[in-house]
Amino acid sequence: MSTSADPKEIEKFEQMAHDWWQPDGKFKPLHDINPIRVDYIVSTLAGSPGADLGGMRLLDIGCGGGLLSEAMYDHGAQVTALDQSPLSIGAAQAHQKSSGSTVDYRLQSLEELAAAGEERFDAILTMEI
Repeated sequence: MSTSADPKEIEKFEQMAHDWWQPDGKFKPLHDINPIRVDYIVSTLAGSPGADLGGMRLLDIGCGGGLLSEAMYDHGAQVTALDQSPLSIGAAQAHQKSSGSTVDYRLQSLEELAAAGEERFDAILTMEI
């Protein structure tokens, strides 16, 4: 199946995957803006920045190491998170062991998910793609 992902972009993130959860590492800007974008997303979906998303089903496309996925889970969402970088998904799953989240991390393209046609989501997040 063809994919809209750029192999060069996937390779770039593969090379940095070990740094996803390092607050002062290569993804520092994402760590810095994550609280702001989380508040915006939660406010948009639930009405206020600190609201509980009440089990809302979210799809995070291009989730990388799971920074946003984990934050959405922390706000009560059921999160399915896709990425095409095996090392980024590995970083997300490794962090998940310490966070205890139930984010459904998948090494899968959006096209593969859509072709299956079996899942529905309340909102779709596409932050770094």
